Amino acid sequence: MYSYLPHTIAVLAAENEAAGRTFYTHLHDKAVHEHEKTIFEFLATQEEFHEQFFRQLSLSMMVDEHTVECDVDLEENLRNSIWQLQQFMVSQEQESDLQAALTIGIHTEQLSIDIYTKILEHIPSKDVPVMQTIIEEEKKHLAKLISLQTTA
Repeated sequence: MYSYLPHTIAVLAAENEAAGRTFYTHLHDKAVHEHEKTIFEFLATQEEFHEQFFRQLSLSMMVDEHTVECDVDLEENLRNSIWQLQQFMVSQEQESDLQAALTIGIHTEQLSIDIYTKILEHIPSKDVPVMQTIIEEEKKHLAKLISLQTTA
């Protein structure tokens, strides 16, 4: 079992969303087709909103010092997700490999859904509706990326 302060997970989730925003902005800038640019711009904008939510959530959770027990290493998973996004962008000095980018994006969105679902029961009840909305938006991001991958 892994123990976390809820504040720590919210901070890492904000960093994950910030990395996602940077990743999708990078893909937008490298995209050749206008429909891809539109999708990546939309995803980057949503990731920015998610980042802001998690930053606010982390502030409201700073006073909560109880630990959360989880059977998954959420912290390591979030750090790995951020690292993968950053490494992909560093390695893509020339035109991005869209299929590889989509695979990473799909993995990251699925991981985000899994982690955010796990922490849902540990956040303040007033924040649950927003968190549920973010989970649903992440599911839509996943569907958009899968659709784009099958048509690219």
